[in-house]
Amino acid sequence: MLGRIADLVAAVDPAAAALLLGAVETISAGIVRPETQLVERADALALLAGALSEDRLTELHRQGSNLSERDLVACALGDRQLPRQRSQ
Repeated sequence: MLGRIADLVAAVDPAAAALLLGAVETISAGIVRPETQLVERADALALLAGALSEDRLTELHRQGSNLSERDLVACALGDRQLPRQRSQ
């Protein structure tokens, strides 16, 4: 489900999508996806590659892979602040 959210928001919020994809790919490694999801993911990745520099995309993906469950849910629900930007 989170992967689908990331695919859908890629066009409007590339940074959030990159974070979510980093998390999703970490927690769902090895899961076989239907062809339609593979096509949607490829489209989302193409949008991200056009919207973000390679370095930025890599960094956001890395941050996403390290998100706590709490931060992952917050991101999926539209919390616009990245975890590192929140005050403690």
